[in-house]
Amino acid sequence: MEEQNKRKSIIYLTIGVLTLIALIAGATYAYFQAQTENNAVANLNTTTGTTDNLTFSTDGNILINASADNFGENMGDRVSTATANATLIPNNTTNNASDTYNVYLAIKENTFVYTTGESTPELILSVKKDGEYYQIKNEDQKENISIQYKKKGQEALTTETIKGYDITTKDGLIKIAEGETITANEKQEIDNWEIKIILKNLISDQNNNTGKTFNGKIIIQKEKLADSAVDLSGNGYNGTFENGAVAIPDEEGNIGVYFDGIDDYVDIVDLPDTIDWESGFNVEFEAKWLAFNKYSRIFEASNGPNSNNIYIANTNYSSNLVLSVYGKGKGHVISSGQLLLNEKNVVKMTYTKTETGYNLNTNINGVDQPVITHTPLLTNITRTSNYMGKSNWSIDGYFNGYIYNLKITDSTGKPIIWYDFSK
Repeated sequence: MEEQNKRKSIIYLTIGVLTLIALIAGATYAYFQAQTENNAVANLNTTTGTTDNLTFSTDGNILINASADNFGENMGDRVSTATANATLIPNNTTNNASDTYNVYLAIKENTFVYTTGESTPELILSVKKDGEYYQIKNEDQKENISIQYKKKGQEALTTETIKGYDITTKDGLIKIAEGETITANEKQEIDNWEIKIILKNLISDQNNNTGKTFNGKIIIQKEKLADSAVDLSGNGYNGTFENGAVAIPDEEGNIGVYFDGIDDYVDIVDLPDTIDWESGFNVEFEAKWLAFNKYSRIFEASNGPNSNNIYIANTNYSSNLVLSVYGKGKGHVISSGQLLLNEKNVVKMTYTKTETGYNLNTNINGVDQPVITHTPLLTNITRTSNYMGKSNWSIDGYFNGYIYNLKITDSTGKPIIWYDFSK
């Protein structure tokens, strides 16, 4: 009997040891599975047997340059092509899946023009999905382009029909596909996209396009891109993208409104006199300057030059930050902090009313700047010339870079305007 009890004890002890080893091994495995380089937490959802996996890839940019060396009589068309794909892998439980995604062409620069009096299309967008021509759902684009031109030595016109869309002078965002459905049954499904830009050689005088450039980026992702500035404060102070301003991911994948520094801006609706600027306000924004153009604006609210202006910009052509107000008196409040070029800047500004004026507290990229005293008093008045990226003074430059978000609150912390282009 004693021998039998010893055997049972040994068996129980063995089971306990094995259980403990399994628990430690499982915990250790789970720990390492949940870690990546730099201790970042991995996305475990995509590896489970009950989660569908939708991924994207693209080779990205489309670039066309026209020069005397590559685009002239009998030199043929200039063509640039990019590819993108969406891959859906169904989970192991149901073996089928369905999802949606979006495909865009974001035009960062397009300086091409029509060189014929008939406005014959010269820059053409053509899209294929899985090898078949794809009709984009865009009301202002007409497909099946008919082009007529004379070949050398011929008197008769040559007519050529191209399945595509005239984008000769197009800028901003082209929605190639929004809410595109992908379905996978038992095995993975891949949607393959080919986006082609054709600079058509009309075998005529196209010298006006010599030196011109088209620079576009293919974006394929789950989320829709913003096509306007929607005010998240609930006050309805929305803005429209003008002259090609476009919400796109930057090189690091952060979505912001891209401004080309030439003429892009966001036009914001009228701001009423019920906004209490006079009691002070707070500003938070994230932005990346690609160039310090002259007094290039993050934001301006006003009624024109020297007329109740409130603006935030870089100072002159420098990297210094300025808050300027025009009301009962005028003046600049220049921060001593240096903005970074080609990097995201995180800025917080608090404009606090005092008995004699205002104090400006500024934090640039985590560094507090010296407090600055400012005496001009603001006026609560309706402002009708309100922008992001643009000044009310014609001598100032346009903003060149990305604005990711902008939030302005009153002295109590209540939002006045709030844009976040990652949402």
